[in-house]
Amino acid sequence: MPLTISKIREHVVGLREALLNQGPLAIEHSLPALEAAVGNLQRINVELAAAKPAGFERAELIALRSELWRVARLIEHGAALWEGWARVLGAALGYTASGDPAPLDATGHLSVRG
Repeated sequence: MPLTISKIREHVVGLREALLNQGPLAIEHSLPALEAAVGNLQRINVELAAAKPAGFERAELIALRSELWRVARLIEHGAALWEGWARVLGAALGYTASGDPAPLDATGHLSVRG
């Protein structure tokens, strides 16, 4: 069933709340809904290209854009925080010949589905 713009926005708000208040598991649980939202946004984009959006649609699109902007900033700032911590921890290990903090040995696993 196609999602409306407001329903897509609800999924984005859910991701924002997971980024702010919950942990990685909550973020992971929000991803399938966001994947469905992307497909619906692509469909909506095609429909809007064929006709000018009505006033209520325009307001919903502006609200969605605002939520997407907030989520993007949270992700960017989170990435910057982790990069900063990596530099701090690398500095604790010493420095390279060029004066940069030593690189950390990343121990972990990466799992990709799809």
